[in-house]
Amino acid sequence: MVHWVQPTTTTNRVVSTLLLGIGQLLTIARLVVRYRSRRMWLDDAWAFVALVCAFMLLIGMWIRTDVPGTGPLNQPRDARVVAYWMVALSFTNTLWASRMSIIFAVIRLIPPMMRLRRISNISAVLFILMWIGLIIQKSYICVSDKSWYQHAVPQCRLGHGVAINELITDAISDLLLAAIPIRLLQGVSLQSDQRKMLYVIFGSSLLITLVSIVHAVFVLGPSGLLEAVTAQAQAATALIVADIGVLGSLAYRRVRQGFRDFDSKPYTYELSIHTNASIHLHRVPRGTTHSTRLQFAGDPELYSWSNQDDHDTITERTRLPSVGQVKTLDLKESSISSKPDLDNVTAKNLMT
Repeated sequence: MVHWVQPTTTTNRVVSTLLLGIGQLLTIARLVVRYRSRRMWLDDAWAFVALVCAFMLLIGMWIRTDVPGTGPLNQPRDARVVAYWMVALSFTNTLWASRMSIIFAVIRLIPPMMRLRRISNISAVLFILMWIGLIIQKSYICVSDKSWYQHAVPQCRLGHGVAINELITDAISDLLLAAIPIRLLQGVSLQSDQRKMLYVIFGSSLLITLVSIVHAVFVLGPSGLLEAVTAQAQAATALIVADIGVLGSLAYRRVRQGFRDFDSKPYTYELSIHTNASIHLHRVPRGTTHSTRLQFAGDPELYSWSNQDDHDTITERTRLPSVGQVKTLDLKESSISSKPDLDNVTAKNLMT
């Protein structure tokens, strides 16, 4: 039988405060960057939710470890029971709000006509369902047997069921968070160093799973504080990973001049259809009005798209008849610059 070493209260406080503090500072920096650049979107809203939950997690940890004789306030047992609930629920909320931020950061990169965007939206719904399921399971176990309320150190034993469900949901969500953006990048033409940087950013979500495995081990073990430390480490890791995409690309642009932001606001896309029936999709920055003249070979299955961004978003779809004829279409797009931000997505990847 393995005997786990119980960490001291000081160790728990130092490690948890350091890790969560780093995640909170990075999230604040990320929100400031997005606010100043006027690029805030749903991924930033979820990052803010995760930030609030992380603060509640940190406060709950300090109250829970504020036992008589340790201080500084010598909280009574009832206060530490409430603090345990704060820690247990805030941990799950911080973790999944961070994942929601990551998945919406991916969604904002995917053109609306791609099937991969629908898959990402379904994944976001799946995340919410798994999140709610874990909250219900934990709450039911801890409420159905309140004997732990009377312990000197209040600790609800979640058991094998919660540990297994956490591992399964962690594995599913983090694999999706790694696979979806990697699939997207396979259809985008980027320089080698840019591609490697993006792979590192999105692949880092697998770090959350590695920490979750360690946490699951201690959920099954007898050491309550070790479970708490690893839970806070997992939540902090998720919070940090959610910010890497924004802050990492910012740092890269500062080091490598000329690298444009790859997370521009959704629906800023330019579609060009060429005479060889190939379709190229450009993500373009906002700011000016221009007219795009598209020429394409006759193909009854081709469609044309036009988008207006920032103000009224208008999308038009036109079926193009007359096989064997060459047609020309003029699209006027508002608030879109003619200079592309990302390279092309080829026709074979446009609808997959």
